[in-house]
Amino acid sequence: MKGVTISSFADPDGKLLASIVSGHGRNEIHIIPLAEDVKQLQSKIEFEAEEKIRCVRWIAKEPQTVEKPKGRKRKAHGEVSNGDMPTDYCYLAILLKTGEILVYSPLSKEYTTKMSNESPLSCICYGGSTSTIMGFDPANSILKKYNLFDSRPLGSSTIKLENDIDFIETINDRELILASSNLHFYNEEGGVLMFTIPAPKSHQNQVRQLVRSKKNDKVVAVSRQNDSTINMISLEGEGKITATLRCSGSVKSLALTECSGMEILLAVTDKGKVEIFRDPFNQVSKKQIKSNASLDSGSNFGFNCLVVQHGGEYRAVYFDNFQIRVQSIDLGDLTKVEGTILVTFEGDEDTDRKVSKGAVKAASKKVVSDSSKEVATIEPPVPTQPEPVESLEDPLEDKDVELLNTLPEIEDSHELYTQVVSHIEDQTVLGLLLVKNAALSRQTVYLLSDEEAAALFKSTSLLLCSQQKSSGDLGQWLKWLLLCKGSLLAKDSECVGLLKLLRSTLAGNLKLLPSLLSLQGRLSLLESQLKLREEMMHIEAEKEEKQQEKDANESVDGELMDGENDVPNNDIIENGLDEEET
Repeated sequence: MKGVTISSFADPDGKLLASIVSGHGRNEIHIIPLAEDVKQLQSKIEFEAEEKIRCVRWIAKEPQTVEKPKGRKRKAHGEVSNGDMPTDYCYLAILLKTGEILVYSPLSKEYTTKMSNESPLSCICYGGSTSTIMGFDPANSILKKYNLFDSRPLGSSTIKLENDIDFIETINDRELILASSNLHFYNEEGGVLMFTIPAPKSHQNQVRQLVRSKKNDKVVAVSRQNDSTINMISLEGEGKITATLRCSGSVKSLALTECSGMEILLAVTDKGKVEIFRDPFNQVSKKQIKSNASLDSGSNFGFNCLVVQHGGEYRAVYFDNFQIRVQSIDLGDLTKVEGTILVTFEGDEDTDRKVSKGAVKAASKKVVSDSSKEVATIEPPVPTQPEPVESLEDPLEDKDVELLNTLPEIEDSHELYTQVVSHIEDQTVLGLLLVKNAALSRQTVYLLSDEEAAALFKSTSLLLCSQQKSSGDLGQWLKWLLLCKGSLLAKDSECVGLLKLLRSTLAGNLKLLPSLLSLQGRLSLLESQLKLREEMMHIEAEKEEKQQEKDANESVDGELMDGENDVPNNDIIENGLDEEET
């Protein structure tokens, strides 16, 4: 969905996923379990619109065994009962742009610890030892350490660095990296800045993620914001960039796995693809290195994140325009794959239509997800690059205006009902039909069955939230669906969730209303001024035209008067000459 930003972060064990959803009035974090032993920990944390999230980090806690009383019921605000409470999990630390750190336990929707700072922190990370958090105050160049359950800092140290440091990551218990566009290697135990690795001249964006090699923690992979390159950096000696990997799009997240003893780096790009790099930490090259293979969803929804779990299991994370979904996939031996691998989900109705016509269809392996009963299919490598996939997020783009104009207006509600039901899963055609024939919305809604009404409500809600063009026409359909089928929709949990999404979208749009009204007033004033200027110019033009006509008439009259005086004189002279001659 356009205007909605999704960022996902998995805990070190790959058991829990924290996904930030922001935009269209939504400002929330979803905690999604990825393992069976923590499936009770699924929850959602909602924030106010002014509480902007800067970053989140998973913090490991000290292992402990606590006896829990039996028979306690689920609490009203969504906490799980103590009788079924898992003990092996991480805490989630959330840094707000105000500088506050909120520590959440997956067992509760209320924070367990709140750490306030007079000067806002720009970044936080896991402190290297259990139950510790590291944070950096750029205004005062102070590195702070916190305990997970204490609101006061345990200690602090001063580091003279630039003011735009907004990334921090620990290498081990004693060493850490602080970064803006440049990387600074710092030894906390000695309080010494070891060295600085400047950013390449053509890649000055801020550092966003760092992944360490499992075989050599002195070699790291670094990605930057809105950048399609990944720098392989050696931290030995004075530090240097050993190689640069090139992706087909901007890198959103990185994951590391191992197959047949070889480390493999997986980079998720903003195009919804996963680029595969084999043995990247041993690469040494001055030229940029392209990926060995790639994964393509081949559907409406691209990859948002790829989680690697213990045992070589993979979880694909994607956003279906409403909620975050997690799907288990089996990638096999990544050391042997080449080209593009199509990873499709049978739950996506438009998959067959969106896959390239040149794709080779052959026997494929099917894997049933643990978290949902959807099935993922992995197609064999595609010999040719797939055709560009057009997004369905905004079905009423300018490119569809011509198609909208060619659609005939349907005058019979029964015929419109047939067309709507037959295209109810195709958002592109459905959006055009609803906009073109909004006048028949009331009569058509009365003809819908309960299942058809629920399906149409879901599609219409997603259309309204994903784009703003022709929202008035789509609103007519939504109005009659709510009036005629409101009691039915209230019993459907997914429809209720969509109603919440619509409410948050409308609330977000209402906040823009004063600015839009002010802008409309200014535009109206400008329009009236332009009209007045045009009228004045028209009046001036008329005056000038009349003056030119007047001047032309006066010049003609003057010439005529001169001609009348000359004619008699000539006649007299001619007559006089004739008389003398006579």
